[in-house]
Amino acid sequence: MTPLTSFGPSFLYSEYKYLVTPRAVPVVRLLLESQLGPRPAFADGVVRSVYYDTIDRRLLGQCKDGAAHKRKFRVRRYDDLDWIQLQVKLKRGFAVAKLKCSTTLARPPGSWPGAAPELPGAVAMNALSAATGPLRPVVEIRYRRERFRARDFRVTLDTAIVGEPRDGLTGALLSRVAPGVAVLEIKTPSPTPTLPPGISQLVQFSAFSKYAIVMRTLLGETDVLCMPQLH
Repeated sequence: MTPLTSFGPSFLYSEYKYLVTPRAVPVVRLLLESQLGPRPAFADGVVRSVYYDTIDRRLLGQCKDGAAHKRKFRVRRYDDLDWIQLQVKLKRGFAVAKLKCSTTLARPPGSWPGAAPELPGAVAMNALSAATGPLRPVVEIRYRRERFRARDFRVTLDTAIVGEPRDGLTGALLSRVAPGVAVLEIKTPSPTPTLPPGISQLVQFSAFSKYAIVMRTLLGETDVLCMPQLH
């Protein structure tokens, strides 16, 4: 497989996800605010993403099977802006490379639009989508994102997560889901995650992304939300 660092204008980091119960969210937020450095610009906002998958849900299958190599294709919108970014996310274990291309879509299209050839990263992005096969919109996920930064790592706390199926998803049992958990993410160049002091006992490490949690809930696989009792 091509090394992640060869995909041109991408950035490489390690990513770790943790589930947070609603009761623990205020405490986790307070600990993050008190222990990390000054908040970055645009520290809070609403993120909306439409995810694309193949007709046989091959990319979701990668998540469910715990595949070492995973891909995600999405169109992302921040706050009330237009759908301004095409993103391809590649994972190898915990290592992540992300390709981004700007777009001016008024709304997500009914199939993966591809990137304009003249844009940086477009060649790699379009090659990856072609190799994956025809992609269809399967779910839209919205959440509030709070951003924190300290030294060489970034922390995000995603709350009020809501997912709705899109036209490309077949077999959904629900028309809307709100999983009821928040997701804490750490993005760092270090291969070993470091949680700020006091937070480890309030969160549960998760092998599932928001995409996998929402999709599996829509499809009736509610076991994914079975969490140990957190303090």
